Amino acid sequence: MADPLIMRSKNHYYPDGSVTVQVGGILYRLFASMLARNSDVFADLFSIPPTDDPEGITDDKPIKLAMIPVFDFECLMDFLFRGPNMNKPHSIEFLRGLLHLSTRWEIPDGREYAIECLEKHCSFDYMYRLRFGVRYHVQDWIEPAFKHLAEPSVFLHELDRTRIENVLGLPVYLRLVEVKSRIDLHRRYLAFSPPPFQSGLSCKSSQACKETWLKMWLNGPAKMLIHPELPLSLILPQYPHRFG
Repeated sequence: MADPLIMRSKNHYYPDGSVTVQVGGILYRLFASMLARNSDVFADLFSIPPTDDPEGITDDKPIKLAMIPVFDFECLMDFLFRGPNMNKPHSIEFLRGLLHLSTRWEIPDGREYAIECLEKHCSFDYMYRLRFGVRYHVQDWIEPAFKHLAEPSVFLHELDRTRIENVLGLPVYLRLVEVKSRIDLHRRYLAFSPPPFQSGLSCKSSQACKETWLKMWLNGPAKMLIHPELPLSLILPQYPHRFG
């Protein structure tokens, strides 16, 4: 290793390994057969016919995996070389790193394990579900999480700013703001656009009935549309014969 800034991994440098990989400033001596067995991407990589001076044979000329976070790579190596442990408490960051590279490099066992553990994690809330679902293509997380955060009872301005930046992410947050604004505008439009009045047989004065209908609409359903966060008990008792 000519570069003094390049170090061997403390956890995953196996002297009897068959391939040397560099991630950031860390060298990993790994087993190509194990990587290929778990990942179609690595299987394709190692199936390429070697050149006269191939990469990955020595530490001086490793296979360099660019733009890969060292932390995420360590998480994946821990899973592949030490095996899964469902009884071991993992941090959300560990599971995120595992999910990230398992998705990127087509490692189904790692992806399934990360998803299963995340779904059971006590801190894995809707903000995490939406961000990870979008980023790592977990469709089952996206719609329920988005619907929850778009609920009128969830006030986005009250969410922790640090978590918005670090967990949800600004692009997703802005998308939520846009959707909630559109929903609110649509509700207000509906609130002041009552259904057409139709006079019934019991109505003696069409105009009086029409005015009563409009009043009831504005004081009942319109209020529910404008303030959907209010409990129905504050609105419906005024009109038990109509809406109870």
